[in-house]
Amino acid sequence: MIRRATGQNHYNSKETGAEGRAKKKDKRMFRADEKNIVAALPYSIGK
Repeated sequence: MIRRATGQNHYNSKETGAEGRAKKKDKRMFRADEKNIVAALPYSIGK
């Protein structure tokens, strides 16, 4: 399961270039959180 980076709408002009580029990429969730979210979704295959 993929998530967006946090803090994408605040202090974008004051941050470094690496931080700005990191916000534009998707990240993978922690596996423990991913299992809980997938199990809670209706019609999910991972039940």
